[in-house]
Amino acid sequence: TRSQKVDLVEIKRIINYLYSIRCRHRLSFFPIVIDLGRNIVIEDKLTYILLECICYHLIVKERCNLSLMFHCPHTIYNEGIKTSYLKYIDGTKKGMTTFASHFHSEIRGSHFRRIIQSEDFNGEQTARTVQDIDSFLKFYLIQKSYRDRVSEIVGELIDNSLEHSLSDCLIDIDVTTDYEKNEDPSSENLYCGVNIVVLN
Repeated sequence: TRSQKVDLVEIKRIINYLYSIRCRHRLSFFPIVIDLGRNIVIEDKLTYILLECICYHLIVKERCNLSLMFHCPHTIYNEGIKTSYLKYIDGTKKGMTTFASHFHSEIRGSHFRRIIQSEDFNGEQTARTVQDIDSFLKFYLIQKSYRDRVSEIVGELIDNSLEHSLSDCLIDIDVTTDYEKNEDPSSENLYCGVNIVVLN
């Protein structure tokens, strides 16, 4: 059955299904189509970032011919998917190459992405990344107190991720457009979201 929502449970189902095939056959033997459907609700940023990681693994490591089909309404929690290169994964070599080439690093529009390699890690990468994040958020007029807090948290997570694991660290941040508060739609105040994923 097709779920109306893509969340971490659905991501786990996709991984388990691919793993069950991988146990019997090479994934590159088949064209793979992941059809999430139209008007699917992608729950949050972490969910679609994990989907990006799955797609990157399938395209680059498994050398699959991959197509991804989905259309989801945007909310303050998942709006960053508008700038995701997932939309290019259409089964063509050009689309998959475009997706893979932007996976490791990008600062475009309201999207900041960087992957720090574990073998190259030293404290300087954290300091540079934190400074770049502060500049990125400053461009979107995020108040200094919020920028300082985001930079502090992300810096700690990067250090923890790279010091205590042997894997790379992905940092992905997006700034949303303005939203009204659900509790008080009559208010004239507008709010933006700063959505962050730090993943090893």
